[in-house]
Amino acid sequence: MYSAVSFFWAGMIFAISFLEAPLKFRAPGITTGLGLGIGKIVFKALNRVELVLAAVMLGILATYPTFAAWQAYLFAFVAIVLCLQTVWLLPALSRRADIVISGEKLQEAGSTSSSSRSTYLRSPSLSRSASDQFRVDRSKRHRLLSGICHRAHQ
Repeated sequence: MYSAVSFFWAGMIFAISFLEAPLKFRAPGITTGLGLGIGKIVFKALNRVELVLAAVMLGILATYPTFAAWQAYLFAFVAIVLCLQTVWLLPALSRRADIVISGEKLQEAGSTSSSSRSTYLRSPSLSRSASDQFRVDRSKRHRLLSGICHRAHQ
């Protein structure tokens, strides 16, 4: 049962994150704002399902103590990542999507030239000290946001 839940969870993540999210922007008539709005709904629903699946897996681990220690540690790691995603990543991406949907332009601070290797991610709603916490390499930032913030292919 534990393996079935694990594979179901992994399948959902791969299908939505690597298929649905990028492909929706290629559909005819889907604007960036519409795609981001859909993405917010889909990822919020996925997060809720992930929380339920994590609770199911925790119940299985607690009920059947015959699991190896590495399985418990792996679950603990995944649960921590899920918590970080729920309380930090998804709200931050949702705020950024709201900025793009509203037509505002995202601002970059801390960069002296366009060729600077790293920049600060910053939105008008974040304070300077909060934006300092989001220091990310440009290529990593692009990969992180490409699923929700790239332009529709026409």
